[in-house]
Amino acid sequence: MTDLSAVWKNGLSKEITFIVTKDCQLACKYCYLVGKNSNERMAWETAKQTVDFILSQENDELFDFESVVFDFIGGEPFIEIDLIDRICDYLKMQMYLRNHHWFNSYRFSITTNGINYDSPKVQEFIRKNKKHLSITITLDGTQKKHDLNRVWRNDTRAKKERGSYDDVVRNVPLWLQQFPHAATKVTISSPDIPFVCESVLHLFSLGIHTVHINCVFENVWQDGDDIQFEYQLRMLADTMLKKHLYQDYECSLFDRSIGLPMDAKQDKNWCGAGLMLSIDSSGNLYPCTRFAKYSLREKPSRVIGHIDKGIDKNKVRPFYSLSRSIQSTKECFECKVASGCAWCQGENYDCADSQTIFQRSTAICKMHKARVRANQYYWAKVDQQIEAEYHIQEVVDSQCKLDKSIIDPNTVIVLLATDSTSFCIEHYREGKSILLPLDLLADLVKKAEKRQWKLQFVYPAYKLPEEYILLIDSIPHKDIVPALSPYKGDCVVLNGWDEIGKIPIDSYCIIRTSLSDFYMFVDNLDVLLGVCKRLNVVFTDERTFSDEDVFKYKNALDRLTMLILKCWQESKHVAVNLITDRLHLAQMNDCGAGCQTVTLAPNGHFYICPSFYYSDEDNSCGSLEKGIDIKNPLLYKLDHAPLCSPCRAYHCQRCVYLNKCKTLEVNIPSFEQCKKSELELEATREFYTLWQSSMSS
Repeated sequence: MTDLSAVWKNGLSKEITFIVTKDCQLACKYCYLVGKNSNERMAWETAKQTVDFILSQENDELFDFESVVFDFIGGEPFIEIDLIDRICDYLKMQMYLRNHHWFNSYRFSITTNGINYDSPKVQEFIRKNKKHLSITITLDGTQKKHDLNRVWRNDTRAKKERGSYDDVVRNVPLWLQQFPHAATKVTISSPDIPFVCESVLHLFSLGIHTVHINCVFENVWQDGDDIQFEYQLRMLADTMLKKHLYQDYECSLFDRSIGLPMDAKQDKNWCGAGLMLSIDSSGNLYPCTRFAKYSLREKPSRVIGHIDKGIDKNKVRPFYSLSRSIQSTKECFECKVASGCAWCQGENYDCADSQTIFQRSTAICKMHKARVRANQYYWAKVDQQIEAEYHIQEVVDSQCKLDKSIIDPNTVIVLLATDSTSFCIEHYREGKSILLPLDLLADLVKKAEKRQWKLQFVYPAYKLPEEYILLIDSIPHKDIVPALSPYKGDCVVLNGWDEIGKIPIDSYCIIRTSLSDFYMFVDNLDVLLGVCKRLNVVFTDERTFSDEDVFKYKNALDRLTMLILKCWQESKHVAVNLITDRLHLAQMNDCGAGCQTVTLAPNGHFYICPSFYYSDEDNSCGSLEKGIDIKNPLLYKLDHAPLCSPCRAYHCQRCVYLNKCKTLEVNIPSFEQCKKSELELEATREFYTLWQSSMSS
């Protein structure tokens, strides 16, 4: 499920926050902003100077990020919608005029109480910026829970405090219409724990599919709160299981990754303070908003610079030195359920015994442990229920359960040249190199922006003309490059074992190999696993896999398993498609060719995937001029693949090209392909057993 409020560009973004006002209509009882007021608002001249300062730092190491998120907060940011609108216009104009690399890789982010969401000025702002905008409305759940904390600021004429639920919930339908995948943010404090379960379910009923919810970091917790919290989560778990809500809805309180011990080598700081930057109305710079004075109860603000003078890097340096081990107690560091236990660096600072950032607050400890216990209960039930659902149907049901809707693929794989690097089964045809015509590339970019296509460009091994790069960089995209490419790619393709030592550190890699070479050289992957984040192994002759390969393939997988296990034991959790993917999947994760993705070739025609193009150029499925035209498109959907839809080998790529080659049907796999995936599934189980054993020993 896509979530526009998720971390932009996989965490490779600089987050810059404008504190446009410290005013708010509400006086939420759990709010960490203890110094809200109606006097401090950012003036336009300060905002303009801030933008000029930030964009002039493009070559500074502190701003060396490929993307940026400009965050606007308060108080309530929409109180200053005129200022925000003016800042965003100026940012866009200046990034364009300066040819700044952020111009085509930026996002505006706003979290709002939702009260002014439907105002004409806010709606006009959304219309202008929607493609680069994420908005989160904070709704705490049922009216009872919401109004318990999120109340209007005291009015001397009011006889009692007034909740804000009605003023917010009326804008939820409009918000979801404009941002269908938006998530809400829910906060839990001690008094409202009894309403957690019903509140999450209520938010689901409003059409909100993703609920981000967390306990406050402050020390507000009473005896017994953790027991009550666990009880609420277990009730929520039971309801989600009973109604199968886990299939379409997500609550961040349930997360498979939490509650495990952490290796001592995993010493990274949880919080991003120092990597972020916040600016207040006076032009002061902070490592994050929580270090501004209006966020602190006990400590003075922690200023790291000013827009007039720049950033004092000596004051930033401690934040780059933060680690888990330095600021955690021995109990925390060795905790058996440490994974997922979060902390806020600003709260650590505010609670510390001195004015240090190197002391970790443990106020959240018992609430985290309660969440872990509830998670163990929930995921055990989910796995049990999924297993139980695979049975023979005994009751006649005439209603069709297959999804018959047809939606064109939204991801276009663009082969920039006839000799763009191959990254799947078939290799490109040898011959004269022909580039995708520049006018077609321009037309593609225009259509992609209009139709919101996601683009993945596939490069040849040589440098492209500059006008191509300018067009490509004018739109968000991903790059697939060969190992010897002059460009840095999101994914690097190795076409042979002799290229193993030629990739940058922490790359996402694909290695194309024959089966026989894999059997022979699999141990050489030790070098590659040591430097890459993810490795996909693609077999160029997979169609030849037969019974004679079973023993050799199993043996090679066993050797690969030990290589991966060694990396994981050394705290380098490299992902390898053949072994580790299945550990994290709850549903089929195939290549999506013909359903989610389509390929544009240099001749301007669409193909189901690159292999269809390389094998038969006449077998296209539309053109850039006339549009996508896939014949029998339902056959590319998982629920129309009768052998694949119930299969538990979720990591299987379900290659429709290989299906067509072997069975003459794109939705029916060969015996050999299924056998190969079963061997990989067995290897995954063996790897998981070995990994669990090593963790408990």
